[in-house]
Amino acid sequence: MKKKYFALLLFDVFVSASLFAQEKKHYEFMQSYDFPVASIQKVNARLSWGNIIMQGNSADETKVELFLCQIDDGEAQWPKEKMQEEFNKHCSLDVKVENGILNVYLKQKKQWSWKKFYTFRISRPELFIIVKVNTNRKADIQLNTDGGEIKIEKTTGNLAALTEYGNIKASDCSGEISLTAEHGSIILDKIDGNLKAYTDHGYIKGSDCKGTLLFDTDHGNIKLINIVGSMEAKAQNGNISADIAAATDQVKLSSYDGDVSLTLPKEKGYKVKIKAERIDLKKEGVLFNGFATTKSVEGVINEGGAPVIVHADRIVKLMFK
Repeated sequence: MKKKYFALLLFDVFVSASLFAQEKKHYEFMQSYDFPVASIQKVNARLSWGNIIMQGNSADETKVELFLCQIDDGEAQWPKEKMQEEFNKHCSLDVKVENGILNVYLKQKKQWSWKKFYTFRISRPELFIIVKVNTNRKADIQLNTDGGEIKIEKTTGNLAALTEYGNIKASDCSGEISLTAEHGSIILDKIDGNLKAYTDHGYIKGSDCKGTLLFDTDHGNIKLINIVGSMEAKAQNGNISADIAAATDQVKLSSYDGDVSLTLPKEKGYKVKIKAERIDLKKEGVLFNGFATTKSVEGVINEGGAPVIVHADRIVKLMFK
């Protein structure tokens, strides 16, 4: 392993206290760890708090980088030396490779209240932590932070990510994928594989996803665009909007105390079963055979095909395009 320390590197980007939002931040690049990528088969990253960026590559090295940053809000900013001093005072970063496993651990040296889960609020300014990992895209990856955002790009191995307080964003990922944001939202783009996405308090947004897909939120909405494969979406206290490009197997949508809007390709066949307080069934352009009332629909579309099961406590709208 080669451990490098760098001179000051400043750059302005438009993110926020969340990695995904739009406030101006001021970053300091602190240190980097480099390893041969051929030896990395698995990644374990565990942060007591802080943000994780995970990027898969096909290059010949693995790199772990530490960034500290501050919100550029016009207040006085800490110099690099002060940022490094505060980081060293309150936490430690341990990076090593053992038996082909890359371990990244960021530990806190003193206990913090939950309100300070991924920033230091010692004084102005606030100090944010980001650990960036760039490694073999085929590696199995496990990411965990008690408080912070997780951003994942271009992985093909087994992937599991968990954050207690923060959002997860994943794009261009394939394989066995499990994502949990306990108190945050999940944003997905170009996912291919067996996906399980769960949040307790947050929304789920997915586009261009295919495979065997499960989307589950207890307190939030679900919005899905251009979905291919078999899919289940559950919203305990929210709405579901799903635009299906191709249903290769069962599509099941359940909204408790919410509405469901579902759009299906009109040239395909389906076996539908819908129950709701009110159903708006748009049958233009398709052949429907069955029975339909304002509260219950059961029958076949275009002589049958993939099962489509929908339940909502309020309104279901089914459309064909």
